[in-house]
Amino acid sequence: MKGVPDAVGRPEYDAASDIWWERLADAYEQGLPAADAVLRWRGAPEEPRAGGISGGRAGA
Repeated sequence: MKGVPDAVGRPEYDAASDIWWERLADAYEQGLPAADAVLRWRGAPEEPRAGGISGGRAGA
């Protein structure tokens, strides 16, 4: 993936990665599969350090 190797190791990349891992771990503890967790976050307000998931339709 273009751009990813340059981002790895940067503090802002690490913060975003940590936030998404934490979100997925919380969903897992609630028994929610990762795909369902991602759908649940679609359209939610963007997290300033980690971004968000567009509210558009899947595949659009």
